[in-house]
Amino acid sequence: MTNETSEFLHHTSCDSCGSTDANAVYSNGTAYCFACSTWSKGTSDAPATRSRSVNVDLLKYEYQDLNKRKIPETIAKQFRYGLGHDKSGVLCQVANYFNKDKEIVAQKLRYPDKTFKFIGDAKEAMMFGQQLWGNTGKKIVITEGEIDCLSVATAFDGKYPVVSVKNGSSAAKKEISQHLSWLSGYEEIYLWFDNDEPGRKAVTECLTDYLYGRRFGEVVTVGAGVSIGKTDFVMSQLAFDLKQGWKVATFMLEQSTKETLLRAAGKVDGVHYHLPNAEIQKDKLVETVNGFQDLLYMFDNFGSNDWASISDKIRYMFHNYGCRIFYIDNLTALNAHAQDERRNLDALMAEVAGIARELDIWIMLVSHLNPPKSGPSHEAGGKTEQAQFTGSRAIMRWSYAMFGIERNTLHEDENERNKGVVRILKDRFSGSATGRTVGFRYDRDTGIVYEMDDDFEIEQTGAKDDNDF
Repeated sequence: MTNETSEFLHHTSCDSCGSTDANAVYSNGTAYCFACSTWSKGTSDAPATRSRSVNVDLLKYEYQDLNKRKIPETIAKQFRYGLGHDKSGVLCQVANYFNKDKEIVAQKLRYPDKTFKFIGDAKEAMMFGQQLWGNTGKKIVITEGEIDCLSVATAFDGKYPVVSVKNGSSAAKKEISQHLSWLSGYEEIYLWFDNDEPGRKAVTECLTDYLYGRRFGEVVTVGAGVSIGKTDFVMSQLAFDLKQGWKVATFMLEQSTKETLLRAAGKVDGVHYHLPNAEIQKDKLVETVNGFQDLLYMFDNFGSNDWASISDKIRYMFHNYGCRIFYIDNLTALNAHAQDERRNLDALMAEVAGIARELDIWIMLVSHLNPPKSGPSHEAGGKTEQAQFTGSRAIMRWSYAMFGIERNTLHEDENERNKGVVRILKDRFSGSATGRTVGFRYDRDTGIVYEMDDDFEIEQTGAKDDNDF
């Protein structure tokens, strides 16, 4: 164990790895390089002047293995996480927080009963561990707690960027938004939050924040291969909207209103209500469905899948019920009656975008995809692209955002079949999110899609397969 009795002075170069500014010098003459994790004697005999005054009364602490979470001392030392006693002599774990000048400005104390408190200037502090990493890179993981951060870092052997928000998932949206400029330097951002309700809600909010929110007056389109999970994606988003109290209208052209209602309730309760063999608590189902009263309006499309009928219903639902969010699944069914489907889709997309702008509403469209021209099929984990959307030119022109869902439904391992990513194919508003991916995992027992619970790539199998069966 290492006794921590000194304070940070300044950063300098490291003789071990060649870093120009990652080596931190402390008042007791030691130095620690955050790039290569090397402890050494200080590079200067004279005490250095701090770049600024940081008035915090820091606790002393020691580094050691965190055996319960199998976190080695080396990782604890890298992230400046130790064991000490507060001013009253109570044992606690100490997480050090740095400011932008890489000075310790605050400490978060974690007690055995899992209560927490900050000492120092928490407002000036960056995210936990942020001082270790640069402002560009391929991937970064954000967790909802310091211990989770250390656990992920242990899995990565301390070599890849991982940070934690300061105050858990409930405040994650606000905190991450404060660091968007720094985070935008990374190609992929993974949120590693718990699978409880606060964790799932925080992830959804952060994704929305990542795209700078959902804006009324816009059309977005989501596409995927056969049985990848397009409808499930829509039902998950629908359930989230309803829980937030939004008035929502659905045009599910390939499923009944009963199935839509049961699927939406199932996403709220974690039960496959729409399956005949589901174990249902009738009172709970009734309670959940009653909660949709005056919020969910479903279009019964029997015998009328044409845009003229649907556009009339959109206006009716907007003016009479106050609906601002609309889901239309799917474009293929909506366009199937046309003699020239491609030309009709051009006009159709223009009209969908027009009504969204006219009524100031948000519309999500669902589209089938054409098979990839090379490589694995979508069902085998093939990558989605804008050009694969059926009638792609019109969709690309009028959609403010486009998403592709990727999953390997043919993998031999069930765990792999239940993993997937949502790829942001277009982000017209800022362009910064285009190409980014968001991971998800499907829980077959509950039907719930848990976003961002792992850092992975889709394992592709086989070559291109044009067979839909």
